Amino acid sequence: MKKTLLLAITIFCFSNFTNAQAGELDASFGNNGVVKTNVFNAGNTIYKKTVVQNDGKIIASGEAWNGNIFEFIIVRYNTDGSIDNTFSGDGIVSTGITTPYDESVFSVALQNDGKIVAARGDYLFRYNTDGSFDNTFADNGKQTNSIIYMNAIAIQSDGKIVVAGGQNEMNEDGGITYPAVARYNTAGILDKTFGINGRQTNKSSAGGGFSSIAVQNDGKIVVAGIIEVTPPYDGAVILSRLNTDGSIDSTFAHSGSVSPSIGANSCAVSVQSDGKIVVAGSGDDHDTGNTDISRFNSDGSIDSSFHANGSFGFYKSAQNTSIALQNDGKIVVSGIDLLRLNTDGSLDTTFNKDADKEAGFKIRDIAILNNKLYAVGGGIFGTVVRYLLSNDSSNTPPTVSLTTPADNTTRLAPAAHIRLRAVAADKDGTISKVEFYNGTTLLHTETVFPYGYVWENVGLGNYTLTAKAYDNSGLVTTSAPVHIFVVPNKPPVVSITKPVNNRSFAAPGYIHLEATASDTDGRVTNVKFYNGSTLLRTEYEFPYTYHWENVPAGTYTVTAVATDNWGAHTTSAPVTIRVTSANAMIVSNRPENGKMPVSGAVSLKLSPNPATDVVNVYTDGLQQSKPATISIISVSGIVLKTMQSSNSTTQLDVSSLVSGLYTIKIVSGDKIMYKQFVKL
Repeated sequence: MKKTLLLAITIFCFSNFTNAQAGELDASFGNNGVVKTNVFNAGNTIYKKTVVQNDGKIIASGEAWNGNIFEFIIVRYNTDGSIDNTFSGDGIVSTGITTPYDESVFSVALQNDGKIVAARGDYLFRYNTDGSFDNTFADNGKQTNSIIYMNAIAIQSDGKIVVAGGQNEMNEDGGITYPAVARYNTAGILDKTFGINGRQTNKSSAGGGFSSIAVQNDGKIVVAGIIEVTPPYDGAVILSRLNTDGSIDSTFAHSGSVSPSIGANSCAVSVQSDGKIVVAGSGDDHDTGNTDISRFNSDGSIDSSFHANGSFGFYKSAQNTSIALQNDGKIVVSGIDLLRLNTDGSLDTTFNKDADKEAGFKIRDIAILNNKLYAVGGGIFGTVVRYLLSNDSSNTPPTVSLTTPADNTTRLAPAAHIRLRAVAADKDGTISKVEFYNGTTLLHTETVFPYGYVWENVGLGNYTLTAKAYDNSGLVTTSAPVHIFVVPNKPPVVSITKPVNNRSFAAPGYIHLEATASDTDGRVTNVKFYNGSTLLRTEYEFPYTYHWENVPAGTYTVTAVATDNWGAHTTSAPVTIRVTSANAMIVSNRPENGKMPVSGAVSLKLSPNPATDVVNVYTDGLQQSKPATISIISVSGIVLKTMQSSNSTTQLDVSSLVSGLYTIKIVSGDKIMYKQFVKL
């Protein structure tokens, strides 16, 4: 009996799966495709916008009653519909921002790095992937100085954030609202290079605002919204396009805007992969209001190949309209009804016509990922629903690629750090995990988006890296290999350029040290000057110099040590420096006529020292019968002046000498005396 029952269940499940109709609830999600959440367990919870991460996790934003006020909230669900407790600890982010019940407009968007950008009216927020506020954005994650009332968000390829909504201006009748678009940079600061000081306002249309936005592949911005048509003051859809700098795109419909023949109070816009633009609008009168879907060519003209002269209409209306495009070009539209159009605009009769009724709630927004349709809404409970979009039961393997590092990248040892990043997707399911491999060796397993890993302390060698992606059905795909080469680090090169070796200075010495350093496979992080083993100075930037002051008399050996960004270091060739006392005198004897000279007391004095114009030379103990030869010698050994004198006092003119250190040499008979002076 047990075997028979098990077989029956197995046959039923297999048959149900293979004959699944597009638009049926996905029984593997939540409770037969539906998840309901009351955030504060105190009153209504309504989800108004949704996005789905690449890893299949679902983000829903809206409002919830906390017992005192309606708060702006964001909730994240796992791929099976359970609350994601890795997001803000309990899966729920509440801002404390008050919202008027069922009146505020919310929007949410995902950056390429997984960060979440959300807007509610005057507030713009950015969250990290764990649900915490991103403190690098505006004021600790919050931009509250909005210049427009924000209804919709889109993220450009460069990370800048474009918001669409309305600009309020006061007039004699009290006030008027114009459709407007603004842009913020990645730091959450108003981008004043966009439009006029960060904003573009459409003052040719009034009484409403933009409520939907999309960015084309070429960076142009498409916006749709509702304006007031007078008379009889009914709402109508307006479709506009801006250039990347925020200026009006005059190539679109000749003036930058077009107003389809759609009377509505809500609308949505989306751009197909071929550049054609789909816009939908709905009225709020359940008896007479229509929902119309139109398609425009990229130049703003109506696409006559789409259904009947560019439009598809049906007599059902809604206060909330949303569009989602499938990869095969089919168009899903939500409102009171949930329906799907073929690529030519005809109604897709293979799609479950009762999809919205089976969900049992009012749909506010839809999104598509990997051949699954997600819808959000609510009332007492915030509701998330997942539908199947394919009539085919075959499972397509996931796709995966290693985006970082690039193929044939070189890294330096020792202890190379290699950052790996992978992109993985599954068009008819979700990614359950991504594994990173070096050859056949598993390095790391990542189960949440974004998929990344830092491989540390990698030694010398050549490596082949791959990533494997697994989907929820167990199919596996391996990425193309990426080759990495870890090579030895070449140490830096360093030399002392000043002073030259064996240079002499007068005490107290003022010595200018200068070194050059370079690194062929990295950068020099610092250069250290040493006197022997004593550190004199560490320089971190070029030029590498040091002024060594008040150096006493003595002989010194100076070196420079350069260190690169990998820790390798090189010591320069040593430079010997001599610092002599200004009052020191050197006396030597030389033989005369083959006889040793008779020693005697001699003295040499220079005054003033340092000198400016003249130096007086005073000698004592020299032979008076023979004239003495007096020479002035530079530090490089060049004799600059020579004269003869038989006097014990001789005055030398040094006014023509440049500032520096010089030596007086006196030769008298068998006596040779040296003494240095400083020329100022």
